[in-house]
Amino acid sequence: MENYSDLQELEIQVNNALEVARVQSINMALSLKDEPELLPKTLTPEGQLETCRSDWWVSGFFPGVLWYIYENTGDPELKSWAREYTRRVEDQKHTTDHHDTVTGKPEVKHTAQGYNHESTWARGQGWGLYGFTMMYRKTGNSLYLDQAAGMADFIIDHPNLPEDKIPYWDFDAPNIPNELRDASAAAIICSALLELSRYVDDERAEIYLDVARTQIRTLSSPPYLAEKGANGNFILKHGVGHMPNGTEIDVPLTYADYYFVEALMRYKQWYL
Repeated sequence: MENYSDLQELEIQVNNALEVARVQSINMALSLKDEPELLPKTLTPEGQLETCRSDWWVSGFFPGVLWYIYENTGDPELKSWAREYTRRVEDQKHTTDHHDTVTGKPEVKHTAQGYNHESTWARGQGWGLYGFTMMYRKTGNSLYLDQAAGMADFIIDHPNLPEDKIPYWDFDAPNIPNELRDASAAAIICSALLELSRYVDDERAEIYLDVARTQIRTLSSPPYLAEKGANGNFILKHGVGHMPNGTEIDVPLTYADYYFVEALMRYKQWYL
């Protein structure tokens, strides 16, 4: 259990990080205002903005950030930008994928972005934790809650999770502790834990909240939080996209920003 002064300090960090997110998001929106088909993706190794069109899977994250920041500020300028960038992905609203759901069993265990097929890719764990938590919210089926809690416990109890709770890009990467951390994985896990803590018993909830608070503190600190006007107008630094492929290594990632801002908003709305 954290003391009052620590929680007050965290509140200041949350509001400061949201202000950084506001400035960065407006700057990013302005930077692409004359490119009506483009959305931010990441930075190249040379530090140049890399964009995508609406049909790339990350296209919707920046509009989501803008809506969250508008929700936090009520700023009409941000509402206008949120509408504009949502328009840019409007053509994707009916895009669907098809899945075989007859058996429910995996045909093969495979990873493209983790260290190997048997390792624990950190962002993959984050996606799973987030997804099962969301499915419990949507269905009320306790099987989803049990799976989410099991994944949360696995992450939190993993011997390779650092004290600052920012995971290495893969929990089983071969050169730990000399491996890159992944801010995107931390942001996804943090947002998921904040929600999951609302569905479990008080003892477990406090464990999840303690980890999420540590992640917010770390991500809101100078090693991870961008300075205003820097970092290509992204909010977080040090994401790892596709290590085995050698792409998006130690760079900002648009989805890292989204889940970080979501985590900040969830913490502010639910726990402050």
